[in-house]
Amino acid sequence: MDETKFLFDVVQTLMIAVIGIMNWLNNRQRVTNETINKLETGIDDRLDDHSERLTRLEQDVKNAPKHDDLAEIYREMRKMADTLGTMNAALSAQTAALTALKEQVGRMDSFWRDHK
Repeated sequence: MDETKFLFDVVQTLMIAVIGIMNWLNNRQRVTNETINKLETGIDDRLDDHSERLTRLEQDVKNAPKHDDLAEIYREMRKMADTLGTMNAALSAQTAALTALKEQVGRMDSFWRDHK
């Protein structure tokens, strides 16, 4: 009877140990699965955000000026710079003419004031 009781205690202890190990492994697997699910959800959210950002970038690139557009802008800027240069030269010439006229008028004024 003692051997049977001892054998029953050993079997019972082994069963409790096996149940404990199975419980520990099950909990570990559950925590691992929860962590993987959180990572998957996070990646999905980030990928959705990246998809939206990528779509916006593609739209911006699509609407960006092309090389031909930039070349046209540069041509127009060069034309405008040439026009401004021409206008600047004309204004300089007018300024010089007005300065000469002012000096002439000043000399005439001095002459007429001195020779009344």
